[in-house]
Amino acid sequence: GGAGTTADAGGDARAPGTPATPADYASTGPYGATKTLLNQGAGTITGGSQALLPLGNNNDPSAFTLFYPQGGSPTERLPLLTWGNGTFCSPTFYDALIDFVVSYGFIVVATNTSNVGTGVEMLKAVDWALAQDQDASSPIHNRVDRDHIGAFGHSQGGAGTVMTGADPRIRAIAPLSGAPLSDRQDASVAIQCPTFYVTTEGDIATPDSIEQVYEYTMPPAAFGVTNGGNHDEYTDIADDPHIPGLTSNDGKRPRAAIAAWFDWQLK
Repeated sequence: GGAGTTADAGGDARAPGTPATPADYASTGPYGATKTLLNQGAGTITGGSQALLPLGNNNDPSAFTLFYPQGGSPTERLPLLTWGNGTFCSPTFYDALIDFVVSYGFIVVATNTSNVGTGVEMLKAVDWALAQDQDASSPIHNRVDRDHIGAFGHSQGGAGTVMTGADPRIRAIAPLSGAPLSDRQDASVAIQCPTFYVTTEGDIATPDSIEQVYEYTMPPAAFGVTNGGNHDEYTDIADDPHIPGLTSNDGKRPRAAIAAWFDWQLK
């Protein structure tokens, strides 16, 4: 990693050795639009929980949603990120946020189940994606940078993200407004990789509670609080069910920082 590192062909347009600036992450990344494939690998997750949000979704809780960029070189290997949903939510409730990260040159595999707090399902998604990388019939065949894998997720998915940090394959994580509700110290101490804790100023998962987990974390870590926002910040405006007191915002406040974090750590 490192701010002076540039992506391979099709990626960062900065001159080699030029440090990134906040402006570099202000809009959609250089890899452009995202290709989204629903209900991949059906039957992989046993006992998955059907998501309620977005309303009317038909996302199979035993399967995954796969996101990858349409731009860039078709021979470039890209870092892999596994995504964890908030309770009652599915990956398509976070399209805008995930698409933004993907546009900076990442493949995202997201479990459809809304029950991911142990991190087990998120790691099964990694297993599935790595197998797809070796499957000649897969759209991500020979596209995964197998040495650079990360995890991120929201709410319960943030707790699951913390749990994935103990897996030696995971090189960087970003829990979003979520951390284990119990055994916080044990879970955080088990993390083996750089960690970026993100929350919002008006979150029900208060900044103070997330900061406690941050303080227990042994590897290099960062802690960020957005100016404004609430627990629903990361979800899609288009799919907002208008829960009183919560307002979706497509992740507009934190998404640049999340993309920059993974760009730094995994590229």
